[in-house]
Amino acid sequence: MEFSVHSPSDLLVVAKHILSQVAEQNTILLFGDLGSGKTTLVSKFYSLMNPLSTVSSPTFSIVNEYPLENLSIPFDRVYHIDLYRLKDTDELINAGIEDILYKDAVIFIEWPELAVPLLPDETTVQYVTLNVLGNQKRKVVAL
Repeated sequence: MEFSVHSPSDLLVVAKHILSQVAEQNTILLFGDLGSGKTTLVSKFYSLMNPLSTVSSPTFSIVNEYPLENLSIPFDRVYHIDLYRLKDTDELINAGIEDILYKDAVIFIEWPELAVPLLPDETTVQYVTLNVLGNQKRKVVAL
């Protein structure tokens, strides 16, 4: 599905689409350049279930974990992973990311290229690509 986004608040529609698919596809791979809105999209997703909570970028921590309080989906955690700073699979494994990939949770992965070969065989993923078109305009494709 393709979305036209004209402001960060428009990402809420994309987040609702991801939420509608999450019972089937709990791992969401986020592709896009720096500043394209990947972390903002995760924040919008999380706000659907925990409106008073906030999400921060895991660029330096690599992984942020958030509890879910919404019983409408079969998961009680969101893991938000940012692999931008990791250089190879060994760093990913040493950071404990491989263990998270096997958890029964909603998992968002920014810069997912290193993680794809380590995903469990039974993992069903959503691929989300955010393309910058202009100042705040984005084209978001969610498959």
